[in-house]
Amino acid sequence: MPRAWGLQGYFGAIRAIAQSIAASGVRRATIAAQSARA
Repeated sequence: MPRAWGLQGYFGAIRAIAQSIAASGVRRATIAAQSARA
């Protein structure tokens, strides 16, 4: 396996994890804003 391919997969995984963390953070903030407004 070429080293560049391994690095690309590594950064791709980090990006996917970061996106899922950001998505859950946005969802949590939205729920908190709605409950605070209610």
